[in-house]
Amino acid sequence: MIYENEKIFKDFVRELNHAIEDCSWKMYLQTHEFPKIYFNDYNFLPTINYLSAPYYDEIPVVQVKNFFRGSNNALGFNTGDMRVISSIDYILTNSCLPLSVVLYEKNYFILDGRHRFYAHLILGRKTLPVSVHEIANDESEQGNMITIAKPFQGDSLGLAIPEKALDFFERYHIFFKSIYCVELYNKNNKSILQFTLENGDVISFFGCCSAGNNTRSSVITCELLKKCGFLVDMEFISSNKEFCLNDKNDANKINFNMQRNLEVITETIIPALRICKRSKRPSIITNKYNKPKKVLSSFKNVDLCLVKLYDYIIKGNDDIFQYEPLSSYMLQVNNQYFFIVEVIKNTNERCIYIFLDNCLPFNNLTIKFIGAIDEEDSLFKFITN
Repeated sequence: MIYENEKIFKDFVRELNHAIEDCSWKMYLQTHEFPKIYFNDYNFLPTINYLSAPYYDEIPVVQVKNFFRGSNNALGFNTGDMRVISSIDYILTNSCLPLSVVLYEKNYFILDGRHRFYAHLILGRKTLPVSVHEIANDESEQGNMITIAKPFQGDSLGLAIPEKALDFFERYHIFFKSIYCVELYNKNNKSILQFTLENGDVISFFGCCSAGNNTRSSVITCELLKKCGFLVDMEFISSNKEFCLNDKNDANKINFNMQRNLEVITETIIPALRICKRSKRPSIITNKYNKPKKVLSSFKNVDLCLVKLYDYIIKGNDDIFQYEPLSSYMLQVNNQYFFIVEVIKNTNERCIYIFLDNCLPFNNLTIKFIGAIDEEDSLFKFITN
């Protein structure tokens, strides 16, 4: 970008943001001259016959190089321009439509939305939402943003707005009642959220739902999955760029590489197990006098929890061979529920994994991994006996 006067531009941005803080920004824009800005490059794209269906993204402002078509490379508007003021209003309420842009040789060119672009600049924003078209060789490559078996018509020429995913859900929510699995993956730097239904049909959201960050499209991913009954939150979505959920309780934040919590094992679990060992009926359901209780996997609710945790384990470890239900159990200590899952590795060695939550059944978003103990560890016999 080239500024007619860079100091005046920076002062304008600073004063506008101060005016936003005291809610006087509209008056400021109506009484101060807008600074002029120019693009460095005055080159336009070659003749293009076909553009791909758009996908949503959020890009650095500096990657926008020029207009897609136009007579000059200047950005400047009259004082109090209502389209600029309206654009700022939408930006501040996080409801601004994305700019329509064309991606060409790793640079972006504005197809529509110069007022929105200028509004982002004078607000001092570093990124902006965009609806990206790529150049297609022919009409067959145009594609669609959302498909359900056959292309979902109506998005090939419009804006790629993440909220369209929610609109689609509201229109066709009946299809989402029999989900077999949901997967989010990236292909050619574009995110694809794919629902596979129990009858084999596939619904795909191309370039409008993302993960691995806190952008607008990631928020939509979280909202859409919640509407479909999946227990997820933004912490899970923002920390996983790709994921596959085969069950509505599959989303978890367990880190199997973390260092085990030795204090919890030695000062809480082992003493509680010693009390249970002295009890005549260690596997009873009732828990009088707040004594620790050990519940075996033969109880249905406990078994379902242990099996699900085993499912988490094998997804995060390639060397696990099988689950040992007869030696796995749940240990309740006051309002804490410890889940001890014993597995056998491919090397035929035994290992136990310990998890903790404050409820039964456990919550997949709050359950914590305490640590793993191998068979040769001296602590192993205290946990298994």
